[in-house]
Amino acid sequence: MTPTYEPGDVLSYDEDAAPEAGDPIIYLARDADPTADACDDRITVGGEGTVCADLSTDRTDEEFLHRVVGVAGDEVRLEDGALFVNDEPESSAYETTPCGRVACTTPEITVPDGGLFVLGDNRASANDSRFVGFVPEDAVVGVVTDAGDPPPPDYQSAAELRVSVDELLEPIEERLETGVSLSSAKLDYISERVEAAPEAIRDDLIEGVIGDVQALSEDGYLPAGATVRVYEALKGPITE
Repeated sequence: MTPTYEPGDVLSYDEDAAPEAGDPIIYLARDADPTADACDDRITVGGEGTVCADLSTDRTDEEFLHRVVGVAGDEVRLEDGALFVNDEPESSAYETTPCGRVACTTPEITVPDGGLFVLGDNRASANDSRFVGFVPEDAVVGVVTDAGDPPPPDYQSAAELRVSVDELLEPIEERLETGVSLSSAKLDYISERVEAAPEAIRDDLIEGVIGDVQALSEDGYLPAGATVRVYEALKGPITE
């Protein structure tokens, strides 16, 4: 369904909505392997156009995402990538990638009762009803209502947050304890590690690094002024 939806998008959906033409839906696939030829009733016209006419009750726990283009009673066909439903050409609003496979032309097929004909917006590579047949209405998980970016890492408790900070601090501490200087290479390493840390724990990690540097300076493992150099590298210049 790219680029309408991208991998990692978080989808909201309505479990109670009745799918209509144009709706993107999440449904349980009949075969989790998108390369498998699970169709038992394939119709071919003139040795070129082919479409799957199955309405299979087989399904897995694998969820697929495609757009409904035909509901019960609709007559659906593709001609050189163009979709026709009941002899009416489809609006191009949903077709985001031109069709590029043999199934760009299909014979006309009538959607049976209890079935849905779905296509991917990326028609050049979608493993949709052309190949796996009609989607049973009772295999629909929900109608997609919204999509958003993936949520940030969710640290469930203060204890988990502390563990995450400690895990990230460990290699930094090892680098700090190598030799008795605070070289530019060490500073760059620390800055890169902190910058790569999840935002939710970055401030805690910075405070941990500064505390370690201060302790090592007081014990004579790092030179005087090391704490100030690290502080300014991670938090910016100290102002009066």
